[in-house]
Amino acid sequence: MIQHCNSDRFTYVQAVHACRRAWPGHVASILVPLIGRFTSLGGFSNRNREHDVIPHVVAQGRGTMSVAGRSWNVGPGDIFVFFPGHEVQYADAPGEPWHYTWFRLEGPDASAIMAMCGFTPDQPHRSGGFSTHLAPILDEGFANLGREHGSAAYPELLAWQLVNAIQEVAGTANRPKDLADRLRQHLDEHACSEISLSDLAARWGVDRSTLFRRFHAAYGCSPTAYILQERLSRALEMLTQPGITVAEVAKTCGFPSIPYFTRRFRASFGVPPGRWRNAGDLARRAEGS
Repeated sequence: MIQHCNSDRFTYVQAVHACRRAWPGHVASILVPLIGRFTSLGGFSNRNREHDVIPHVVAQGRGTMSVAGRSWNVGPGDIFVFFPGHEVQYADAPGEPWHYTWFRLEGPDASAIMAMCGFTPDQPHRSGGFSTHLAPILDEGFANLGREHGSAAYPELLAWQLVNAIQEVAGTANRPKDLADRLRQHLDEHACSEISLSDLAARWGVDRSTLFRRFHAAYGCSPTAYILQERLSRALEMLTQPGITVAEVAKTCGFPSIPYFTRRFRASFGVPPGRWRNAGDLARRAEGS
């Protein structure tokens, strides 16, 4: 079944395949009776109150999902899950429309099994390479559920295939060295931005102390110390550029105030940033004379 929607708020195309139920008298602990592919054409925003467990596997695009006053940034490779009772608001980002596959996970153990994969009502989002790993299973499931005379046992088999694949990716993402490398890459890319290590830990399905411990074991310092050194290194580089004030350097490099920047700079390099820059200016003038 193909669904089209055009409104003044959003436009999307969605293909949905449903299966017939399993044989009478059999109660599967989990099964996937419904699967859909969603393509936003931009400007999508929606609010739903859910009654089922519905994972969404994002292949392309970016956006946000919000539940109970908390929000998560969602990008390619991520999974976000709707849980029963959730009132969910979700929207794609301007210029980055979503392309995702969703499936309904039913059965008495659906929520508990998703919790084993690291997804709970309090933590419905995780980032990682989920879409690449799950793509072949989702493609096969989409094709098989659309068959008129498919096996009654297939929805249960599909559910376990998807759960096992999600657990594999989640387990790989949380291996000690991989987690530390992943955090370092994030810190390198966002060192001068506001960083919440607690939010990152929750997003990756670990607690904050585990994130700190694994990073320290891999790199010999805490994430906060690493962020500070990255910011100071970038500040040193900026201070060699003419026409940039100390205040601009502090703000650009992520320091909350000039006094804090000055104090940290002096502790690391023995002089305040203004004096360090002046000394560098004198040295450069002497070299040029």
